[in-house]
Amino acid sequence: MSLVLLLVYLHLLGLAGAILALVIRAKRKSLKFLQGPPSPSLLLGHESEFNSVRKVGSLEDNWFNEYGTAFRTAGCYGEDILMLSDPRGLQHIFHKSAYRYPKPKDINNITLKLFGPGLVVVGGETHHRQRKLLNPAFSAAQTKPFAEVFASCATSLARKWQDEIVAKKAPGQPGTIIDTVRWLPNMALDALGESLFEYEFGALEGTRISVLCDIIRDLFIDSRNVNEFRLLRQAAYRFLPTSIARLLDIKKTKQDKRFAHWLKTSRGIADELVKSKTEGSGTDGRNDFMSILSRALYVNVPEKGMSPSEALSQMATVIFAGHETTASTLSWIFYEVAMHPKEQEILFKEIKSVREQTGNANEPLLVKDLEGMAHLNRVIRETLRFHPIVPDLFREADVDDVIPLDNPVVDASGSVLTQVPVVKGQRVHASIYGYNRNKELWGEDADQWNPNRFTNNKKPTTLGMFGNLMTFSGGVRGCIGWRFAILEMQVVLATLIESFVFSIPEGVEVEQVRPGLGSPMRKGRWAEGTQMPLMVALRAGGL
Repeated sequence: MSLVLLLVYLHLLGLAGAILALVIRAKRKSLKFLQGPPSPSLLLGHESEFNSVRKVGSLEDNWFNEYGTAFRTAGCYGEDILMLSDPRGLQHIFHKSAYRYPKPKDINNITLKLFGPGLVVVGGETHHRQRKLLNPAFSAAQTKPFAEVFASCATSLARKWQDEIVAKKAPGQPGTIIDTVRWLPNMALDALGESLFEYEFGALEGTRISVLCDIIRDLFIDSRNVNEFRLLRQAAYRFLPTSIARLLDIKKTKQDKRFAHWLKTSRGIADELVKSKTEGSGTDGRNDFMSILSRALYVNVPEKGMSPSEALSQMATVIFAGHETTASTLSWIFYEVAMHPKEQEILFKEIKSVREQTGNANEPLLVKDLEGMAHLNRVIRETLRFHPIVPDLFREADVDDVIPLDNPVVDASGSVLTQVPVVKGQRVHASIYGYNRNKELWGEDADQWNPNRFTNNKKPTTLGMFGNLMTFSGGVRGCIGWRFAILEMQVVLATLIESFVFSIPEGVEVEQVRPGLGSPMRKGRWAEGTQMPLMVALRAGGL
């Protein structure tokens, strides 16, 4: 049999299996008792529509307004999906249920290709073991000393921007246009390398390591244009036995190839870093990231160890998530302060006031000073709320369960529901975007950027890792590096606001698109790719 015929046969087999799954699922309990938007397609449900909409929120905003914080949407092959943004419901799934709501198989298939068998991918006892080993590396005590590294990297970036402004400033313009997404990831990668890996990536200087930022920038480039066949193929992983589902991966897509290139490159760099640590170098009891990995590689106690593949996967995960997520949020922070010049001026005056009160005119600000800046931290919290880097998370019930609700919803028969019963295997679409813009939680202006909402931020339901937000997820699978990210944002924001004034160039309008990590693109110019062009001018007395 020729290779072409074999591939055709395998894809037909996958399609037949998916159709069989459709028939089986139709006989199971469903969410038909819930209201929800009518399905536009039996095979594709809302998923094609959801993936083709560019701007985050442009589809689900209408749904949340009409149906509330818990409703039914249609998935591929006739699957009913529970879309959820209710605080208590999310708390139940992410905080109280521990590992009883794992990631679905199709999501794990994608993340495995990106990261390998690391913390983002594995579940249950394996995840618990890995998390327990890595937690000390991201504690507050371990993270705070990195402030000096972050300040050094932010200052290096500021000097490069200053050179850029001096060289390119046009007559009559306050500064020059700088595309922040071309700079901030390189700065964040350098900060990551010098803090966690004790290694100089030199990304700001344009060494070979900056290729990682280039790879990530284009990682999801055609994931925004998923054709129907690819969507059905991805969805088939949810229903087919793993051994059969893997046959669908024989023919690699462009996305598969990009993910493989990223994983090979990042793990290659990780391997170099691991080899720079000699065997036993972690026996001094240090709790830095590399020492913990070194101990885990050579320990003889299984519950305290990691395989080489696991260790390299942790590093690939940290390289990706540890710089790109922070850089993307920082881009949105500078965009919002550029959009709100009064808030930017309040922020600058707060930093200046702290300098005067502490008598620290030139040295990097101390962590306690950064933590005490109320407005700076409100700006960070509000941007995390308004621009969640990952707007959607997916989980699947592994037992029959009842999900409680803070905000009751009206079911299809007109009755009021305070809880939603689900069966084993029920897919849950947790809308981080929807929760972060819930008007009952955040006020009637929840669809606007307003840092002053965090002046009094007590909420009835505790959720998430930071600021009662779900931007870092929550519970046992919450972002392990959230403290690292917040501290870096604090340092970089304070450093750059002291040196520059940000404004929006004429005619520039930016939108957050999916997929990707909160990717910013210019409205109507998506073909140009990810970008965040801001007018950056030197501040009097800066640098």
